[in-house]
Amino acid sequence: MNPTDFLNLILENIGKEENLLSLEKIIIRIKTILTYYVNDESFRKYCDKFFDLSFEKLKDKKTDFDKKNLWFSLLVFSADNSEKKAEKIVSILEGKINFENFELDRDKRWAIVIRLNSLNHEKAEEFLEKEKEKDKSDRGEKMAAVSEASNIKNKAKYWNLFVSGKGKSLDFFRDSMQGFYWRNQKKELRGYVDLFFRNIREIFEKLVNYYAKIFFTNLFPLIYAEENTLKKAKIHLEEFKDSNELLVKDMKEGIDNLERALKILEKYKNGPDGI
Repeated sequence: MNPTDFLNLILENIGKEENLLSLEKIIIRIKTILTYYVNDESFRKYCDKFFDLSFEKLKDKKTDFDKKNLWFSLLVFSADNSEKKAEKIVSILEGKINFENFELDRDKRWAIVIRLNSLNHEKAEEFLEKEKEKDKSDRGEKMAAVSEASNIKNKAKYWNLFVSGKGKSLDFFRDSMQGFYWRNQKKELRGYVDLFFRNIREIFEKLVNYYAKIFFTNLFPLIYAEENTLKKAKIHLEEFKDSNELLVKDMKEGIDNLERALKILEKYKNGPDGI
């Protein structure tokens, strides 16, 4: 099915979903499709639609507590490069917008701070420092790292840290890596496609397999599902074929994922609505 047809079908029906587990699974699929299987124009278009829907569900007094937690996650995810949306989540963080049947707990506050850093919002670093003061736990340290890694100003610093694999726990690296790639930062991060392929062999050869796997899983440039990325991946697979077996296995899986995304993007780009 055309990804945008599927998203339209979800938009028509998701508001009526009563089962909590089903709603959670649907929202995960929405995020996956928007991240990897639609073009940039459709990404922005459907982020707008899901942001507005999520905000309405949060305002709705009839939406229960657990479902509002899921709608909140979709709201923050879909707050892409739009000043209006950014200011709404700022207002939620600052307590200017409140919802019944909803608790803005520590994890939700961090989610907003992380998203604002990914948007390079003018107050993102200020909010980050405030949350760091409030949350000095181990979890707080990791969420601060995700926030910092999400900010475009810190990409080189965190890439070098990830490549070194030193000085932090595996949990710290795994969490902070999740803040590196953002769909709305594709233009600025394009240079890291070549850096990934340049660094990955040494990481598998010099660092423990578990860490190398974390690096590959989180930093393989799947958001750049383009023929050029696929070509580079295949060239490097040929270069790596006599090296670390785990690297070869992961490269093959990465190529499969790129080919799958490219096939979908190519197949439906000229459809009635495109993607």
